[in-house]
Amino acid sequence: MRGRMSLSPLRPALALCLLAAMGSAEERAFLFSVAPTRGDAPASAFAFTESSLGDPGSSRLVGDGLEQRLGFQARFGRRFTVLASALVPVGEETRGGTTARAELLYDLVSRGTAAQGFTLAAGGGVQREPGGVNVLVGRGVIDFTRARFRTTANMLVEKPLSEGRDRLDALTSLGFALRFGPRFDAGVEMLAEDLEALWEANEAEGGARMMIGPSLHYRSGGRIEANLAGGPIFLLRSAMGSSDALRALGNQAGKDRGYVVRASVAYRF
Repeated sequence: MRGRMSLSPLRPALALCLLAAMGSAEERAFLFSVAPTRGDAPASAFAFTESSLGDPGSSRLVGDGLEQRLGFQARFGRRFTVLASALVPVGEETRGGTTARAELLYDLVSRGTAAQGFTLAAGGGVQREPGGVNVLVGRGVIDFTRARFRTTANMLVEKPLSEGRDRLDALTSLGFALRFGPRFDAGVEMLAEDLEALWEANEAEGGARMMIGPSLHYRSGGRIEANLAGGPIFLLRSAMGSSDALRALGNQAGKDRGYVVRASVAYRF
């Protein structure tokens, strides 16, 4: 109608502004990968609770493969991100006790806003496993975000401070998601563990394994968000060793099948 301005040409710009406004807060985009928040937004954080169900049990902490994790991620200043989490016993068949992990990441390169941009980060920390073994952790992160999709890759190196374990363990993860409106993302996640078994025949955690499967992320109109991800486990190369290492995809020789599923609810501050 004459005298009424059409909003059609403005819709892409309005959608981008909405995504930028929502992306200014810390969010948990993937369950098997982590990424810092970009941009000049005030310091932000989220806390989450996460349930994992797997076969084999993802850390041998619980006999039936069910685990409960509590975690926290916060950004301080413009370049530092703190990660902390703990696995807590939830069943009568629990072996071991609460398992804690803490890391600090530093943004080497951070360009753009939380809704669109590129981040290269690195850092490390320490993890205490159910058997009492302390593990030094190094992590590298690459995150590339656009208005309609996001991809995040993590590369981890772990150094167990214990005899009878590998000198170094190599793990990697990748998440890719398409954005369907302001509240819903859908994509895939991949996790690969103990990749050193591809070139070390005497690897100590039963071989190199990979998981790939669907990933869903929902943002409510408030501060709550939810994630669901998981899939089948594939044995890339077997090894003779077995250990109590904390592994999402299993740690025992001779186990060449399985699955893992994770569900999480997070509260953004």
